[in-house]
Amino acid sequence: MWTKRFQRLRKAYTEDSKKKLEGVDLIRAMISCAVQNDSPSYSVARFTGESFLLLGGFQLYYKTTFVVMSGIYLFFAFGEYFCVLLTVSKFDSLQKAINENKERDITLTKLTPKNVYQDFSLNLAITTMVFVTQFTLIFFVLTDIYYSKEIIGMKYEITTEGDMKGKILDNGSLRAWLFYVLGTIMACVFLVGPKTGFGQSEGSPVYWIHVFLAAKNTGATIRWSDPVKDHKHERFLSRRGFRVWLRFIMTFVINGYGFHILI
Repeated sequence: MWTKRFQRLRKAYTEDSKKKLEGVDLIRAMISCAVQNDSPSYSVARFTGESFLLLGGFQLYYKTTFVVMSGIYLFFAFGEYFCVLLTVSKFDSLQKAINENKERDITLTKLTPKNVYQDFSLNLAITTMVFVTQFTLIFFVLTDIYYSKEIIGMKYEITTEGDMKGKILDNGSLRAWLFYVLGTIMACVFLVGPKTGFGQSEGSPVYWIHVFLAAKNTGATIRWSDPVKDHKHERFLSRRGFRVWLRFIMTFVINGYGFHILI
């Protein structure tokens, strides 16, 4: 399925731009076809396949499979944000990025933040507090799962001999397996349903591409209005300011890696 997605994308790119897909664009296309959820059939097939392969691994090597699962989801999360960095490295400014597809002048662009990390009107201290809270909750969930002695109805006796293998004490019941299938179906619905904008990324890569390119050379000014006090505010984002990068890293951890792990 990945091959078909990539071939369709390459064909569409060639027809639209009259150029061959190569270089940075080729890498971005290959990664995007693997990690993005814009195709419901691909996303459901990929997620379902991962779920049952991991289920088999949990039955044999619980902790090892858990580490492998974490690595797989880290790859998917990192791939999406790596595409953002590739796009930023290709263009010198937001104007040049837009002019590649459509000739129009752009000095102002409207951005709509989807989460607290994209909202530059919020103080960085508040954003950091939210990040610490969410990170702590995700860490507790991961720790609880990693040291759990029971999963999907199968009870384990975790050995301490260094092989990270769990001895199965109880294979569970049909009800437990049905719950696992139901959970997989519900996760697929959430992954490509209305809660995620029908497959849109929680990390909003387009938003970050706009922000990074706008501030790449001379910096950028973000303006917003306070409807309560009826007052306009603005904040300058320097070319190499830590505010943008810090928020970008926080949204990668929570909305990228954390999202994939929790779902």
